Amino acid sequence: MLKKIPFFIIVTTLASCVSNGFQLVGDTQGPYQDKSGRKFQSTKECLETQNLSVNFVDTSLAEVVDFLQKTTSVNIVMESSVKKRSQENLRINIETKDLGFGKTLKLICSSKMLDYKIDRGTIFIFANKPKPAIRLYDVSDLVKYKPSSFGCSLVISVDPPDVTERSNKLLKKIKNSIAKNSWTKSDTSIGIRSGTLIIRQNEQTHKQVDLFLQNLRKTS
Repeated sequence: MLKKIPFFIIVTTLASCVSNGFQLVGDTQGPYQDKSGRKFQSTKECLETQNLSVNFVDTSLAEVVDFLQKTTSVNIVMESSVKKRSQENLRINIETKDLGFGKTLKLICSSKMLDYKIDRGTIFIFANKPKPAIRLYDVSDLVKYKPSSFGCSLVISVDPPDVTERSNKLLKKIKNSIAKNSWTKSDTSIGIRSGTLIIRQNEQTHKQVDLFLQNLRKTS
């Protein structure tokens, strides 16, 4: 019998995947067999054929995962960083009706920038790493850069020594204040040329850089 949990959920077992009804008779991804004798060859098949109707209201991810495991008897594991976050601030607010187990799980994950994969019959939930993007920031006022009379041209010029010095100081401030351990990674970069700050980073870091520059202008 399932323990009482602090949210309402209805499970429709259209695929005959009943609570505690699976027994693993293989040591990889199946086959699974429910109490009625119906076999499922893999966890993937169960994800595709079982339908769920759920209503999670401010429910921790840990509780959601625990309930889904007991409902489907499929093993679900969260990576350590996700498990830690699930105990702190990962709250789920999702309602579905007769939606596939796999689509339901995808909806839950995508709402918190997570994803899942199947490995030897076990579902692993992991953090979705944000893709880095390149953005340009006008910092000519902060490094006191003045464009040449040529304006925008194909001529490659070298910044004056005093501008280069101020640019290097600004770069150092940014790297020491924002995402300190990320700037040496191969998929990130930062530099200033001709009063333009060029950064390749994830969305969260870009937001922090934008706010940092705004505050710097206010105090300069």
